[in-house]
Amino acid sequence: MRKNDISFTDLSTPGAGNITAWTWNFGNGRPDSVINNNFPFNYRYDTAKNYIVKLSLLTNKGCRNATPFTKAITVNPLPKPGFISPEVCLTDASAQFVDTSSIASGTITNWAWNFGDPGSGVNNNFIGLNAQHRYNSIGLYTATLTVTSNSGCIDSLHQSFTVNGDIPRANFFPQASPNFCANDSVAIKDSSTVNFGNVTRVEIYWDIVNAPGVKDVDDLPAFGKVYKHKYVNFQNPLSQDFFVRYKSYSGASCVDSITKRITVHAAPKVQFNNVVPVCLDAVSYQLTEASEVGGVPGTGVFTGTGISNTGLFQPSVSGVGAFSILFTYTSTFGCVDTISNNISVLAPAIANFGFSKPACEKNSITFTDSSSIPATSGTIIRWSWNFGDATPVVNNNSAAAVSHTFAAYNSYTVTLTITTSNGCKVSKQKTVAVNPLPVTGFKFPASVCLPNASVAFTDTSSIADGTENSFTYAWRFGDTGAGNNTSVSKNPTHIYSGTGPYNVTLTCTSGAGCKDSTTIAVNTIHPQPTAKFTSDSVSICETQAVKFSDNSDGADGTVNKWLWNFDNANSSSLQFPPSQTYNTAKLYSIELQVENTFGCRDTATKSFTVFANPVINAGRDTVLLEGGEITLNATASGNGLQYLWTADRPGNFLNSNRVLRPVLKGITDDITYELLVVATGGCFRTDVVFIELLKAPVVPNTFTPNGDNINDRWIIQYLESYPGAMIKVFNRDGQAVYESRGYNPIGWDGKYKGKALPFGTYYYIIEPGSGRKAITGYVTLVY
Repeated sequence: MRKNDISFTDLSTPGAGNITAWTWNFGNGRPDSVINNNFPFNYRYDTAKNYIVKLSLLTNKGCRNATPFTKAITVNPLPKPGFISPEVCLTDASAQFVDTSSIASGTITNWAWNFGDPGSGVNNNFIGLNAQHRYNSIGLYTATLTVTSNSGCIDSLHQSFTVNGDIPRANFFPQASPNFCANDSVAIKDSSTVNFGNVTRVEIYWDIVNAPGVKDVDDLPAFGKVYKHKYVNFQNPLSQDFFVRYKSYSGASCVDSITKRITVHAAPKVQFNNVVPVCLDAVSYQLTEASEVGGVPGTGVFTGTGISNTGLFQPSVSGVGAFSILFTYTSTFGCVDTISNNISVLAPAIANFGFSKPACEKNSITFTDSSSIPATSGTIIRWSWNFGDATPVVNNNSAAAVSHTFAAYNSYTVTLTITTSNGCKVSKQKTVAVNPLPVTGFKFPASVCLPNASVAFTDTSSIADGTENSFTYAWRFGDTGAGNNTSVSKNPTHIYSGTGPYNVTLTCTSGAGCKDSTTIAVNTIHPQPTAKFTSDSVSICETQAVKFSDNSDGADGTVNKWLWNFDNANSSSLQFPPSQTYNTAKLYSIELQVENTFGCRDTATKSFTVFANPVINAGRDTVLLEGGEITLNATASGNGLQYLWTADRPGNFLNSNRVLRPVLKGITDDITYELLVVATGGCFRTDVVFIELLKAPVVPNTFTPNGDNINDRWIIQYLESYPGAMIKVFNRDGQAVYESRGYNPIGWDGKYKGKALPFGTYYYIIEPGSGRKAITGYVTLVY
């Protein structure tokens, strides 16, 4: 069953306690249903199919069945009852009921009819597929069909119908307005009636004379319903009569008919020849292409977009496009025939063009056609160019680009006129602003010198419209061997490594993109003079003087300026400067800068060494004991020192004369040595030292102070060399009788305290000093 209630009854047992809740899941996707009692209940499914029904239980002890109880059920489809109600009148033998029932699956096995006619007794019901019933009274009845499927599913259908009266009255009225025409349908309006119920069928015979068997049938008629019929169109004769028979039924056997004459008038027949397309700019066009060709009298008019009351087609009003023109012909009886045709107003070609930029005076400007034309408007066959500068118009038979040169800058109105294959013309104007060319120029110094001749270029370009500030620059310096041979600066500088000449090109571009170039040969680069000089010595020693002499080469000019820097705080602008004295030993950088008559310069630098004189000291003058030796204690400082000792007398008394501190011995008299010290660069200094020979004192052992001036005094030879000598003389008793400190040139006169000492031997002690040991001995005083 489907859409019928299914009764569910719980048969569960609790085990322990009581069941307090039953949870049902009916397997159709709807939420579970919780029921608090086990009373039987009904449930309805909407869809026929198999379902699994689940039941879960809850007891008052809180216990649930571990697994829901499940049961499969099948919901079968309901049959769909249906039947066709009869159209019947009272005098019909019976009403026919035709079954149309169906079922989605399965079969219908039983049909039970109730005809809604209880007065017919047992005949009011019937079991079977189709049924019939005889009604004895007119009226509204309700028949019921109940069908049962092989699954036992049952459904019913109730339908009402009428048992009509038995006296229909056929009638209709023609609906002409005002006349019927052969090219239009004839319309009639039903006005049939019946004494009870409805007219159930209408039959219309439109031409019972010429076509008696041709009819229209309507099984669903209605009062006031309009029926139409179109007769064969004709133009001759001008009118025809047709007899229409109209039958009305109220059942199978109840019928009535009526016949009426209808007059149909000839319809005009029109034709419309093709209309030639026109241009949008064409003058108003009188339409004549349509006419009536069937010989039916009447009048015709043209209507449509852009058409005047007199039939003039005006392209300027309609605009571009294909327009439908309707020709309406109305006969004298009011019959109308129409025909339409299209007239095309050709879309004009779209004239357009572009031109190359920048647009500059005296330069060729290329004008490029970009005109277009719709495919329906033909093709462009002529292009006429008027450049607006009084030059002749240029006519072309193709869209090829054209070039034109304007002699002067100005704004020109350029017009392109194109002509199509349909004779249509259209023009396009554009203002072409022709810009002035820059007047390019530059300057550079009159003389530039190598090496690295830096040439500063100065732009002198101008333009007629005063827009110099918008210029851009492109320089080519003509120096193909240079790494950077170009510049975009306004006033660039380029360094040349040769004398050239170099062809320098400046291309100046205005803000409007107009270019001009100029090339000037740079031939003012002069070779560098060569600064050279010599000196009369390659190096000197401190405090010595040196002479420098110019030996420069002026190249293509003559050297006329000199600037010397002697690195000793002195300078000179003379070609041959005075000698220079250097008092400090070091490496000097002598620089000579020369300039020739072109202002070109060169600088020569030479290193000049001033060597230091050695600093020496041969030592203090000293004494040497006769027979002794000493080391000459000289000092010297400097670089790369060499030594040479020379004496003022012959003899080889030094252990080496080429060392700083030689050992001296074996001299027999005072001697003077000169020390020569030679340093790096041949710088030398000399110093002398005096060596006094201290001879051993010669002590006489006898003297005779008798006044004869011969050997009257005790004079000790060489003691004068010992200025610190001390002499003491003692008698035999050890009494000091004479004492002298320092050298006494007159010696001892043999007296003690002014009295002459007696003849005898006396003893002396002499302490010479100067490193000599004391001398002891005796002297005899003789008279």
